[in-house]
Amino acid sequence: MPKTVAVVAHFDPDNVLDSTFHAILEDLETLCDAVILVTTSQLAPIHAPTSKKIQTICRPNIGYDFYSYRVGIAAMQAQGGCDRMLLLNSSYLVTNNRRYLTTMATMLERLDEVAIVGVTQSLQWQWHLQSYLIALRGETVASDWFQSWLSTISPRNTKIETILSGELGLSTAIVANDATVDVIYQPSSWDRWRAMAVWGYKSLTIKNLPNLLRPIFWRSLKQFNPTHFQAHALARETGLVKTELVRNNPHNLSLGWLQKLCPAAEYEAINRFIARSQAHYQSKPGSLTALATVASPLPWQRIIHSSPLGRPGVRVAVVVHIFYPELADEIYSFIKNIVEPFDLIITTPHEGAVSELIDIFAPLASSVAVALSENRGRDVGPFLAVHRSGMLERYDAVLKLHSKKSTYSDSGQQWQQSLFRQLCGNSQTVRRSVALLRDGKTGMVGPHDYYLTHPHYWGANRPTVHKLLQSLIETPVQEEDVPLRFFAGTMFWFAPKALAALHDIPENLLNFEPENGKQDGTLAHALERLFGILPQLSGYNVTSLTLAGRDLNEIATHDHTVPVLKKPSELVHQAN
Repeated sequence: MPKTVAVVAHFDPDNVLDSTFHAILEDLETLCDAVILVTTSQLAPIHAPTSKKIQTICRPNIGYDFYSYRVGIAAMQAQGGCDRMLLLNSSYLVTNNRRYLTTMATMLERLDEVAIVGVTQSLQWQWHLQSYLIALRGETVASDWFQSWLSTISPRNTKIETILSGELGLSTAIVANDATVDVIYQPSSWDRWRAMAVWGYKSLTIKNLPNLLRPIFWRSLKQFNPTHFQAHALARETGLVKTELVRNNPHNLSLGWLQKLCPAAEYEAINRFIARSQAHYQSKPGSLTALATVASPLPWQRIIHSSPLGRPGVRVAVVVHIFYPELADEIYSFIKNIVEPFDLIITTPHEGAVSELIDIFAPLASSVAVALSENRGRDVGPFLAVHRSGMLERYDAVLKLHSKKSTYSDSGQQWQQSLFRQLCGNSQTVRRSVALLRDGKTGMVGPHDYYLTHPHYWGANRPTVHKLLQSLIETPVQEEDVPLRFFAGTMFWFAPKALAALHDIPENLLNFEPENGKQDGTLAHALERLFGILPQLSGYNVTSLTLAGRDLNEIATHDHTVPVLKKPSELVHQAN
């Protein structure tokens, strides 16, 4: 008997294995010798499969299903490979278990004749096998061309990029290497023409009605998604339906056939699943669906851990915002000067960079957590979301950095290098900074030369700083009385308790604007100026290594400037 293995990619936003998915696993146990379940959900032991046939691999929630496929296939090959493989994900529901079992058994049988069998094929973008359920010969999986394609699978920044490199990339490789293919679902001419008509109708709006006169519109009629526009016939023949159609129905198609087609038990299970999961998803343009994010003024974040933060004895942390992943190695070269164990929390908007960032920094830090963040608020918005989560409370000292470029100035790189050197340029700099924060008097340590107090550096931010500050103190304060004292560049060492007031700012005042490239006047610029005020509100000094703990506000700093900002006119005259 040929050895048959199923590799299954799973995700559930509630971190469970739904009863509908348990049923699929039971069917796979019937057909397969082994099942490798790769889940990006944090399954509690009570929800994990107990069957000896099923190996469960948990991984971080990045890279969508194709990255789980890659992980599962690697595990399968490490265990000696297989003769036949089913590759499937948790993006469909079973409408009729008997028909579904027959479909999978037929797919495996047809591998006697062809290399790859899919359930459906599509002409969206280009011809491709749809990847929610396919069967492959073991020799195909082990082939050079398949392994070459598999090696390209990595986390991408968007779902569409994942589809292009994964599903379309696989089909491109199939065609290029003349691999033989069969497809289970073969629509009738009626089903095909009906789908084209509905797709065309749904594509038209008043604005694009003139497209009816253009050949490109008529050519596009074949580019429908069969799992949506031929769903009734597909379910009738194969016993499955795509989850996103039932849950979100992005094209508002008629689904009245579903209850008539499903046995009562399957229909009830589908309804329970949809009722539980529907709120977690939202439709996107182009019929794609994505996880819904909770509306919040602060940037949303998804945390990926290499290992748990806060191991015993770890009292130092680094929070670094990496918008430019190409600067990761440079940041590594500086924070390696932290000689005591430390945790690293990376914020970034780039999902495609997550695994590489973990690989780079994991050998250096005690633990690495990546907060995949919405791109709002530059480095400040994601930092504030991390701080207000309570994640930093356990540490004595935290270093805040970011991959600064200041592309608007030729002096940007010079300034960035100077900031890094003054904060973590060598191990002695680090040790002295941490020691100051542990003395109980110091709340913030920053680069001496870039502590700015000249009114010129208010820019357009004074009213917002006043509003934020007033929300934290009961005594009324006039706008003109708000002090200006901050480390330009928003990089510094701090004791979390010295910035505890950040937890108390009303959330309605923390509505970060969408990124617009502004160099002044945003909420991020206002908070940059507020950070320097907060330690002193709580009775802590703000200092530099030059002053060795003495408060920076005890000395004259009006003449401090930064290379990338225009100097006050009187300082320009003094220099001349």
